[in-house]
Amino acid sequence: MASGEPEFGDSISVETDSGTYSGIFVHQEPDFIFIKLGSGYNTGISRSRIRKVKLVQKRNVPEETTKVDGRKDGKGIAILSTGGTISSRVDYSTGGVKPSSTMDRLYSEELSRMHTVPVHYSSVSNILSENMTPELWVELARSIKKSLDREEGVVVFHGTDTMSYTSSAVAFMLREQTGTVVFTGSQRSPDRPSSDAFVNIESSIRFASIRMGEVGICMHGSLSDDDSVLLRSVRARKMHSSRRDAFRSIEFPPIGEIKGNSEPVVTSFLPAGESNRIMDKLDPDVGMLYFNPTLSGEDTERFVEGKKAVVIMGTGLGHVAERIIPSIEKITRSGVKVVMTSQCIGGIVDLNVYSTGKRLIKAGALGLGNILPEVAYVKAMFVLANYGSDEFEDMMRTNMRGEILERNLGGGFS
Repeated sequence: MASGEPEFGDSISVETDSGTYSGIFVHQEPDFIFIKLGSGYNTGISRSRIRKVKLVQKRNVPEETTKVDGRKDGKGIAILSTGGTISSRVDYSTGGVKPSSTMDRLYSEELSRMHTVPVHYSSVSNILSENMTPELWVELARSIKKSLDREEGVVVFHGTDTMSYTSSAVAFMLREQTGTVVFTGSQRSPDRPSSDAFVNIESSIRFASIRMGEVGICMHGSLSDDDSVLLRSVRARKMHSSRRDAFRSIEFPPIGEIKGNSEPVVTSFLPAGESNRIMDKLDPDVGMLYFNPTLSGEDTERFVEGKKAVVIMGTGLGHVAERIIPSIEKITRSGVKVVMTSQCIGGIVDLNVYSTGKRLIKAGALGLGNILPEVAYVKAMFVLANYGSDEFEDMMRTNMRGEILERNLGGGFS
């Protein structure tokens, strides 16, 4: 921006042909100026309607020499952007939302100026989360490890739709870590009314500033902007397509919570280590199959062709129709691993209760208690790539990152 123009965080008033709007300047584009109103909503104002923009008050920028929590000079929080809604903007030619380098530049220029903790921003990729792949998970894990080697903590911007997959994969690959890794996103792009992006970013930076050995997801804990939570990645799931509090921790309480401007409260977290170590291999030859009443044995056999393992989301305690069990036995005898999980949100897989489950055990299927299906899917990729075939069952049953619970510790799922 030219000298004298408002900058991110400044208080401004915008006089238009239909009234005056007052709020916090967010950013501008050739045809629009975006501000955050006093109500907390963001709004975009067309330049064709604007008569005058007045700077009311400059944002108070902390001195660069400010030190927080005894941090070493230069050490702070690394922000790695992968894309997603949090790094997107509305394309007014189509009305859709798309990844935007404009938002990357905004974050890069402004985030470090908003905090007493040094914030170092970089872009790893710029894609919507449905385009994430295991290869990109590995690249991201390597970037996180490098960032932790020089920073106190890491925040990852990511699309919400596959965030639980990516963050769980990173959790398994990151075998030891010196600081907290927080994934965050938004349900509305930063230039949309009532965007949740800025609250999620602020809360994530605050959580990442606390030294833990966790890989977590930070999003809204309720519909209110005054409530943010940090959830363990391997117990988290997106439960709603559009609500800002879409993520829930399944049968495990949040690791942390922030209420308004109060300090973060964290409990029951894994301790940080003395070094950063990753096992950066994943085997993508894993499939996930959702059982349904018309699924046949032939369908199942075709699905697993070319795969080394398959995670089946069964009914209830982890069941499938009896007609499919002979095919599962044929599959396991061929060397393909079969893991049973449940379509239910809560509860466990127990193959020892009904005769169907006992037949599945005999057929070679592996039940994994209360592990989430998506987590079992990425864990199978990790185990296949890093351990021998004869170790698969033992390693899948090993509780590596808090993904398997001995009992329901609360946290809900609705």
